[in-house]
Amino acid sequence: MLRRAHVCVQLDPLMRTHALQLALQTNKHDNQETMQVILLVHLSGDILNDANCAAKGYPFIGSPLGPSVQSNAPQSGDVGSSGGAEDLDTMDLPSQDPANCRLDDPTHLNPNASELPPGDIEDLWLQDTIHLKDLKTTADFVKSLQGATLDDPNLGMSDEAIHCLHNPPHEQPPVVSNKYTRLAIDLFLINPSDITYEENRAAILRCSPDADIPSYYKIKRLVTDLTGIDSVVHHMCVNSCIAYTGPFLDLQVCPICSEPRYDQFRLRTSPGSERVPYQEFHTILIGPQLQALYRSQESASWAHYLCEERSRVLEHLEHHDWLDEYSDVLHGTDLIMAFQDGRINQDDIVLMFSIDGAQLYAMKASACWIYIWVLLNLSPAQRYKKSHILIGSFIPGPNNPKNIDSFLFPGLQHLVALQREGLHIWDAALQREVVSKVFLALITADGPGMMHITGLVGYHGKHGCRLYCGMRGCRMLPALRSPARSDLPRLM
Repeated sequence: MLRRAHVCVQLDPLMRTHALQLALQTNKHDNQETMQVILLVHLSGDILNDANCAAKGYPFIGSPLGPSVQSNAPQSGDVGSSGGAEDLDTMDLPSQDPANCRLDDPTHLNPNASELPPGDIEDLWLQDTIHLKDLKTTADFVKSLQGATLDDPNLGMSDEAIHCLHNPPHEQPPVVSNKYTRLAIDLFLINPSDITYEENRAAILRCSPDADIPSYYKIKRLVTDLTGIDSVVHHMCVNSCIAYTGPFLDLQVCPICSEPRYDQFRLRTSPGSERVPYQEFHTILIGPQLQALYRSQESASWAHYLCEERSRVLEHLEHHDWLDEYSDVLHGTDLIMAFQDGRINQDDIVLMFSIDGAQLYAMKASACWIYIWVLLNLSPAQRYKKSHILIGSFIPGPNNPKNIDSFLFPGLQHLVALQREGLHIWDAALQREVVSKVFLALITADGPGMMHITGLVGYHGKHGCRLYCGMRGCRMLPALRSPARSDLPRLM
């Protein structure tokens, strides 16, 4: 899903075409299939809400959105886009070492590459096109996203939450006047762990037996009602291998470690009626969080930064060829082009995705993964503050996930559904309801995290560049242990 999508987002148009062509020319047999998945991911359209490659006339990529997208393609004279097949053939590519990469040796190209008609995206779904099992699974996840809807029961949203997405509340949440309820909310927000909350509640009741402190369940329900934000829960492997979502939804056993999905003792003692999963994970959907942010007049006014900056940039470019200052991600070429061609309008929402893992304990396996959304509608001074970071999901350990797509699937399924149907929000600053398109602009992670997103070997591998530059990695020995042989690399 997100895997490899960043290749088509982070580069300017010319370099994007270059990177795609180099990847198609690589001598590794599976890299042709890798690029097919890149095209599948990018051309699923709703994930990036972009269709960059099709809209810019890249000859070997077809648009899933039909002729309407193709009609908006820039003319061949536009320097920022690649015109026809002859443009690719005459592109000035950097020289490659045949001994290392063999990018210029046609005998190392995939012999089946010529069998894919340019522009026919459906041929990429053929079973004989993708041979690696992991890439077939990724393609299945992408296909599952294409028909995403907000009312899909597998997503796990309640009827009330779905109703609020289509009919956002206009009024502000009521002010909590009861001091004990206010205290309970503060305890919950400081540390939402149920054990910690109940321990703090018990300590307060010992000191003040008359204090009316709600239970954990009641205060959690109250916070959900006030904000409209709740998590959806899905099953996962007890060893953190996969989440039972998408193509894995109906499995009873983990396909990687063969551990059962449900507690077998309770399953046997209840004649199959009590299915208790061994492990679960929570996803906090982005739609209700954005609605809650815009319900506040203060935060809604802050979120108008993108609208104001978009107008300023477009007005400046009408009289100048470039910006005087590049101080924000909104000043990048791809986003400016999205402003100019109307893919991002004044009421739309632009997001950045970021994922990272953390080791909770030093002496035992305790890997935990968290992904977040950063709202680029806020100014750079606001968007990275803790209070404005939007949590996407928590992926508990004890191990690193083996298939990250399955854990990202609920959040992306909801995002794709919002992109298809639009997000209804009440803008408290404008005092009107608007329907926004949600635009996923950037996918970020550190080195280890990017390995899970791209599916590549990462920074320690031989061919780990996520831009498919063809440069081979090498391991440098420490200076004090440099080899005596002169033909081996040294640090000095």
